Amino acid sequence: MMPMTWEELASCQQAMAQELMATQDPRFARGVCGHAYYAAYALVTARLPQSMAFGRGWHNPEHAKLPAHVNHIAGLGESARRTVRQALRRLRQRREDSDYRPGITVDQATARECLRDATTVFSHLNRS
Repeated sequence: MMPMTWEELASCQQAMAQELMATQDPRFARGVCGHAYYAAYALVTARLPQSMAFGRGWHNPEHAKLPAHVNHIAGLGESARRTVRQALRRLRQRREDSDYRPGITVDQATARECLRDATTVFSHLNRS
């Protein structure tokens, strides 16, 4: 099996988020949030210049720095950059709530918001 590209990983994660949402099973809301975030993370990473260096010798950006890296994506206007950065921040917050904060309610509405934000990221980055 061939390794995946960031682009393929983004597509796979987005499809998984959509499949989980389509079940309408409220138990999967947290999974939708996680997959939607990672879809957006992978797509942003795919769009960054190949020459970019990341901290710690990594081949991908730190999660906390991901919104700032949007500035390095060619073909995005400032309004689109701002929209993508905001969507990424919301996605990360909800993903962290989903994965690490069982006391916080993550429901179908939260999952829909995650899919909406991931779709926004995909829409803007697939135009550039």
